[in-house]
Amino acid sequence: MLHRIISSILSTVLILGLTSSSSYAYDKPANNSASFSGKVDVGNYSMFIDVKGKRKHGLPTVVFENGNGDSHEIWNKVAPEIAKITRVVTYDRIGIGQSDSPDRRKVDYTAAGEVQRLHNLLKNAGVNGPIVFAVHSIGGLYAREYQYLHPDEVKGIIFIDSATEYAEKCLFKELDHKAQLEIITQDLSCGTGIPIELDTKDILISYNQICKAQATDPLRNLPIEVLSGANHHFPATMPNLEARWASRQAYIASLSNRSIHRIDANNGHYLHKDNPTFVINGIKELLAKLKPIHVTKKILH
Repeated sequence: MLHRIISSILSTVLILGLTSSSSYAYDKPANNSASFSGKVDVGNYSMFIDVKGKRKHGLPTVVFENGNGDSHEIWNKVAPEIAKITRVVTYDRIGIGQSDSPDRRKVDYTAAGEVQRLHNLLKNAGVNGPIVFAVHSIGGLYAREYQYLHPDEVKGIIFIDSATEYAEKCLFKELDHKAQLEIITQDLSCGTGIPIELDTKDILISYNQICKAQATDPLRNLPIEVLSGANHHFPATMPNLEARWASRQAYIASLSNRSIHRIDANNGHYLHKDNPTFVINGIKELLAKLKPIHVTKKILH
């Protein structure tokens, strides 16, 4: 029975937002112009970054953070619209899309490691702060760690059906620890047992990093927007799963005194694909909160 429950869960649950990424043809080399697309050296390997638009009205750059296994192209329905009002950055983490795939034994795949790589990427690409994050799923953990390590750079975060630390303990509380870990392992590997990015050890270390950061209450006065799906088509064997996922979304909203929580009742985890207008409006809404009223009107219309 337990095996059937886990199998049913794994067939539909995307705790960390994974898909199988594809290979893409390389674009022109990156440079420090206002808009460019290409690979940037970050040390022992190169990462792909795509920069579009120009900062207007003093707005921050919007940096998009993908879910596990997704390339920068996952934002194709959202980023171009935001680029009309400010500069946007999409990128591929190592091993995904057009970025290099170094020996994973020599790479730190924890949240702190991902933050260090992104920080180096932005610096080497000539993308200076301030920034606002728009993050999906596991990207929410990375954005929180980034804000903890570089608080002066981050002016706001839009969480898009984001993952949270130790979510499986809430989502699958009927299962024992071993079964919960199996769900994580299969989720991170898209059911193959081979990690797409980070592995189970990496995610558990990342959870500890986030807990350490959260102990300082770093988001308390930061503007955040939480965009949540409420129709994930979770398996019938777990009838409480939707409500439990909603509780984790409410938890994210509770991390700041300046939060807005909006829910799409008709869609699920990939809101930026299934309802891009909802996500675009959410990003604009947060950007508008950062500017005077006369600028706000330009952003929202």
